[in-house]
Amino acid sequence: MIDRLYFNDGKGILRSQRSCFLLVNLKSTSCVRSADYDGDGDQDLFVGVRLEPFRYGVPMNGYILENDGKGKFTNVAERIAPGLKNLGMITDASWADVDGDKDMDLVVVGEWMPIVVFINEKGKFH
Repeated sequence: MIDRLYFNDGKGILRSQRSCFLLVNLKSTSCVRSADYDGDGDQDLFVGVRLEPFRYGVPMNGYILENDGKGKFTNVAERIAPGLKNLGMITDASWADVDGDKDMDLVVVGEWMPIVVFINEKGKFH
């Protein structure tokens, strides 16, 4: 466990601060893309993870963060897009109406993985 983080205070002085971050929870995200995938009028987010420190090449997850309309985001990927689990080394993504049904589908690309298209069917991605 990392018990201290160090940061520059803006005046050139390195300061430490106690932390409760676990090293295994740190991930390198590659992209964050917004869209109203559920049609409720607010912007939801897709977050793609490229790698986790010391685990280069291991497939990572993508996350869909649903906005409650007040700026609070909840990860709903496991429930609505289970295919995002261990998808790959995600480098980019785009929301688009791929199938022409007027809702936002998700296209994900990455290293050592094919282009993956998740079709939005009534708020669930297949």
